[in-house]
Amino acid sequence: MYLFKRGNIYWTEFQKNGKRFRFSTGKTKKSEAVDFVEKMRAASKVSDFDAAVKIARAIFSDTAREAIALDAAYDRYLETAKSLGRDKLSDTSARKRSNHFAAFVKYVKGNHPNAINVDQITPPIAAQFAAELQTQGKSAKTRKNIIGDLGAVWSIFEKLDDQIRNPWRNLSPKDDGGTRLDAFTSDQESALMEAARRVGKDWYPVCVVLRHTGLRYHDVARLKWSAVDLDEAVIRTKPEKTKRHNITVAIPLLPVVVDALREIKDDGRQGEYCFPVHAAYWGKAGALRRALNFQEVMTAANVTGNYTIHSWRHTAATRLAAAGADIETRMRLLGHTEAETARLYDHAEHLDESRAALEAAAAKIGK
Repeated sequence: MYLFKRGNIYWTEFQKNGKRFRFSTGKTKKSEAVDFVEKMRAASKVSDFDAAVKIARAIFSDTAREAIALDAAYDRYLETAKSLGRDKLSDTSARKRSNHFAAFVKYVKGNHPNAINVDQITPPIAAQFAAELQTQGKSAKTRKNIIGDLGAVWSIFEKLDDQIRNPWRNLSPKDDGGTRLDAFTSDQESALMEAARRVGKDWYPVCVVLRHTGLRYHDVARLKWSAVDLDEAVIRTKPEKTKRHNITVAIPLLPVVVDALREIKDDGRQGEYCFPVHAAYWGKAGALRRALNFQEVMTAANVTGNYTIHSWRHTAATRLAAAGADIETRMRLLGHTEAETARLYDHAEHLDESRAALEAAAAKIGK
């Protein structure tokens, strides 16, 4: 670092990680500017962010505190999270976190208009929002995800201002298991497959892949042809929920799945996605989401109850268990978010074993 003057004010310049930084010390006396620079030099040598923040706060202790306005807070969160290396979210997770924060800000403006800054969000306000989520009929799992996202954002805010406290602690609801989706019965499966053909929009092949692989819908909606080997009858992909472990899973395909995929490919399907309409609509809201909704298939099949498109995954798990597949085989096929068990995916020598398990599960409904 060194000092130079612009007018009556001393400025300083220093280099960090190959980058050059210049800013004003705000001092007109050289002795005070030198003291300022010495403190900044100490802060620049600290690799730990929290320790550096403490030093910076000591330097600027005589300056006015700048409140973080709610309307601009999410940009501050993103900027700080990136500097800390805590911005490694998937596109879907990042979009959901942003939406959850926006929904909370809208709630505050409508119910607590005087709370305009981050430090004005108190535990009672957070608790009232959590209660509002429950009155809206959101499941325990959904409420847990929303509160978890808000808590993650506030944990970053805490590092920016020592007067900010995370109000979301201890507000996450316990999932009592009562919201778990049901598996489809054999009759419902048959009715859904027939209805999917009538509805069109690639729902039939999508449902076939979901039912006989156990993949989550978002992984099937964005499935690429480059991940599908129809000759070998296998899908090799990185499921979104285990992508952070950088593991490619190998999922064997039964003839019914190969036939469904080959049928659409033989139609001259172009592009990188197997199901381009689903890939384009995935994650969209409003009219776009309503235009491509699995509820349309369930309605056509006269299937009602505690079911969503994710019920295909529960159905696959149920059939595998009923067919006698051991827990390791089921985890390998259906996925796991823990690193230790996710490693099971990587065992190519288990393909025959997994294929046999899927065939046995399919035989439970005569498919």
